[in-house]
Amino acid sequence: MKTYSCLIWVNYPISPEKLQSLEKYINEPLVLDQNTPIRVLHRRSPGIRKKTIYSMKLTHLEGLFYQLVLTTQAGTYIKEFVHGDVGRTEPSLRSLIDNQTADIFELDVIDIDLEFP
Repeated sequence: MKTYSCLIWVNYPISPEKLQSLEKYINEPLVLDQNTPIRVLHRRSPGIRKKTIYSMKLTHLEGLFYQLVLTTQAGTYIKEFVHGDVGRTEPSLRSLIDNQTADIFELDVIDIDLEFP
């Protein structure tokens, strides 16, 4: 598992009700269908992979900027989860916030949970 912190920009403010509806994902896993991202199709075989987001928290910073902190299964494509990759990742953050534009400005790994034998 990896935990990421992302700086997200959206094209209009996310309503307080929508932010509150996403709070369930702090403790409730979200299973994604991720088709091989367009940006890696030239080096990876196409296919849909199930990936799990174990926790996710979206916090308003200022203006149209938000912080997304999420803990995911190894191999989850974070950028594609945020913007949806033209519908190739479902659900995506974009679909969860009513299909407005969502772009990722910064992506940092803040924790790695490795299990050794």
